[in-house]
Amino acid sequence: MRMRLGVEVASQLTRRLADLQAADTIADLVVGNPRALADGVVIVIDLAVGMSLSLQSGHVNPPRTLHGGIDWRKVTRVQVVAIGATHV
Repeated sequence: MRMRLGVEVASQLTRRLADLQAADTIADLVVGNPRALADGVVIVIDLAVGMSLSLQSGHVNPPRTLHGGIDWRKVTRVQVVAIGATHV
């Protein structure tokens, strides 16, 4: 990780992965500014300046809100989609 991402990003990634493991849902995260992208399918968590961790639901049938979007408060499994430059 350190060779590919650099020491700072690798360190933050290790911390965010530990936070994810300790959390019951994404809603439990308080660091990394977790936020859904416009499509609501991907959650982005900041790692370092300009770098982020992108996640999607790891459920075969993700929990849904009444409006059909993913209910991130009920997602208990995530899948890493990307680690890289932050895209808002």
